[in-house]
Amino acid sequence: LRVLAAHVERVGHLRGEAGAGVALVGRFPPQAVSDAAALAAVAIATVLCWLLFPLVSTVTLCMIYLSGVVAVAAWHGSGPSILASCLGVLAFNFFFIRPYFTFAVSDTQYLFTFIVMLLTGLLISTLTGRLTFQAALARRREREAAELSELSRALVEIDELPHLVRVRDQLE
Repeated sequence: LRVLAAHVERVGHLRGEAGAGVALVGRFPPQAVSDAAALAAVAIATVLCWLLFPLVSTVTLCMIYLSGVVAVAAWHGSGPSILASCLGVLAFNFFFIRPYFTFAVSDTQYLFTFIVMLLTGLLISTLTGRLTFQAALARRREREAAELSELSRALVEIDELPHLVRVRDQLE
């Protein structure tokens, strides 16, 4: 019966009844930590791009920045990954597009590259956020299904009418 009482209490929380506290809250750290992670991801990508700059094309450098956006989105959510995407575009422009160490662009084709890079980062952020939400929802539904299965087994094992009446009273 303790199992049944615990299940009734959890179902009440999930339905939003008195004392409810269950919600799909993300598993992400505080905002300052997430923003610092976005900044760190861009810094790491910039150092890696700096080392590879003489060896690879600018398209490859863009992919390195986007991989940082994916990492930030996976661990810190869409807000920090949007920040990483914007900072990545700025860092890419500043360090790897002529004239170097300015935000000026000598070749207008790079404006298109910046826009595509930014839009891709935003898309990655949005999709990763949705995926994270769906995964949390699936985990919650899995827990609920396990609890309902446990409740079913407990109800099947009831062999006396007074026990069944107590369970019914708890569910109401």
